[in-house]
Amino acid sequence: MSDEDLKQQEHLKFVVEGSPDHVDGGPVQKAAAAVSPFVDPFATNDNFSFPEPDDTRDAEALVGTTIAGRFEILSVLGSGGMSTVYKARHLLLDRVVAVKFIHGGQLHARGIQRFQQEAKTATALNHPNIAAVREFGQDEQNRPYLVMDFVEGISLQDAIDNAGGKLPVERVQKLITQVCDGLKHAHDNGVIHRDLKPANIIIARNSAGEETAKIVDFGIAKLVDEEKEANLTQTGEVFGTPNYMSPEQCLGKRADKRSDIYSMGCVTFECLTGLPPFVSESALQTLMSHVNDAPDFSTFKWPPNLHRAVQGCLEKKPEDRWQKIEDFKQCIEDPSAKPVLRHQKKSIGVFKLALISVAAIVFAIVAAVVVVIYPIARPIFLPNEWEALSRKAATEKSLGPNNFASATSFYWKAVRSAEKNNAPIAQREAIYLDFARHSSTSGNFDTAIKFFNKALEANLQHRENFDRGSIHEWLSDIYNQRNQFKQGLEHAREAVAIKKRVLGKYHDYTVTSLFRLAQALEGLGQYSEAEKVGRETLEIVNKLYPNADSEFVPSAEWQLGSALHHEGKFEEAAEHYIRATLVSKTVLGPDNSATKNDVRKTTKFLKTHMPAKLAEFQRNYDAQ
Repeated sequence: MSDEDLKQQEHLKFVVEGSPDHVDGGPVQKAAAAVSPFVDPFATNDNFSFPEPDDTRDAEALVGTTIAGRFEILSVLGSGGMSTVYKARHLLLDRVVAVKFIHGGQLHARGIQRFQQEAKTATALNHPNIAAVREFGQDEQNRPYLVMDFVEGISLQDAIDNAGGKLPVERVQKLITQVCDGLKHAHDNGVIHRDLKPANIIIARNSAGEETAKIVDFGIAKLVDEEKEANLTQTGEVFGTPNYMSPEQCLGKRADKRSDIYSMGCVTFECLTGLPPFVSESALQTLMSHVNDAPDFSTFKWPPNLHRAVQGCLEKKPEDRWQKIEDFKQCIEDPSAKPVLRHQKKSIGVFKLALISVAAIVFAIVAAVVVVIYPIARPIFLPNEWEALSRKAATEKSLGPNNFASATSFYWKAVRSAEKNNAPIAQREAIYLDFARHSSTSGNFDTAIKFFNKALEANLQHRENFDRGSIHEWLSDIYNQRNQFKQGLEHAREAVAIKKRVLGKYHDYTVTSLFRLAQALEGLGQYSEAEKVGRETLEIVNKLYPNADSEFVPSAEWQLGSALHHEGKFEEAAEHYIRATLVSKTVLGPDNSATKNDVRKTTKFLKTHMPAKLAEFQRNYDAQ
């Protein structure tokens, strides 16, 4: 064995044995247990294990509680090496979300930095094939959390297992090309995932019942353009799951988008064969295989373009792989496509290559100084005053409620500086939004309203987007909470209109805005209008969730029942109240606080207005 081989083996041994917390997940053999859509599974074999954080054992303790004043924890979805993910209800928006908490063992300054970097990374992405992160913060106990879309579906890992070990070629092509679309969006925004694997790809269903692949858990992703600025990833650290890690990740070298492309090759290989390209008895052997061994294609009969596509992902050197994920996608989709791998290009003379290389290096150095170093260094060493103040505000806010007053002071100073110095409109909008959200979380609703409106004014200078609808929805929530339903109605209508234009009628986030609209109408006593909105909402929800397997269903049933109740249409109201309660029991469980509340309110309504239906309701509830 050469000195280089020994050096590699010692490094890989250190990764596995000396630094277990640096490899997230990592089943060397396939996990037998079901995988949560948001949580990495990790094996506990003798060769590759993790110390269990205290928070994992205590995860159930949060179930049934409300955190950050607005997230009711419904159940544990699962735990990974750094975090626990819960299914939760956003009480203000009345929608189901996933809330991810960092483990107590990671709550040192650098761990919090990494968690906040994950949030910043993930919230920058907005694509149909990526599960979105909506917000982040710290709860009353100063625990950092992320709020993510809750994706109803199964993991690609489960789909492979359910199919007996491999998927039909046509299904693989359809799902993998969708993942490529999501990954291209991430790469175009300077984000790499670094932990692509079947467990981090969820197969959901769209409104037409078609399979839609969504990438989840950009938990160890990083912003390529901000890597040096963030200073969070030190040389030699390794992140990923051994079965799907690129050779450069195995060796602790810098990962880039071509590392994701390698992982996509591993994922596609497993979809078609039932196993990743390298499976060994230990994590060390698996990592060494990625670095040194060639994948075995000899026993598999694939279409030539698929063989070529996967082989082009699994080259050991990044420069020999597909350089763009769209090249991989093109090769999968079109048997006649001829994207060219770098090492297949026609060779040129060594002397000519050397001259070109020297020129390229000189140009790259000059470009790096102008394009890379200055943008990174300027905000760190020469920040604008408002940027520095906003950063201080965010730091104070991250320290928890005891520091909210200090954060508020810094936000005010940042706003004044940005306005006095005529900061770019996008920077002012970002400061206004941060301050508004902070003020809303702190209960300073007047300030929140003021700066949501300022953010809205700034946003109106851009093309209409989802953020504009979200701002209107935030404002509607605040006004409805304060019983200022006229203003709540105005913003809810805008939110609904924008969501329908941007997202379409049949979308979860359109539904949440419709909930706010009905709430405002009821508050104003416009019950017939609230009934119309309630019927529209229920029609959308029933189409989105034909199996009534979402908490949106009982929410929509209850909302329509409430409008009918106010109109004196007791018999029809009873039907919707009863169905809401029965679905709550199925979806949430009988011991959930929301289900118990539905039972109490339905029973009270029936006793008062429809006593003849009470016994039947109780029998049906008990029998379900």
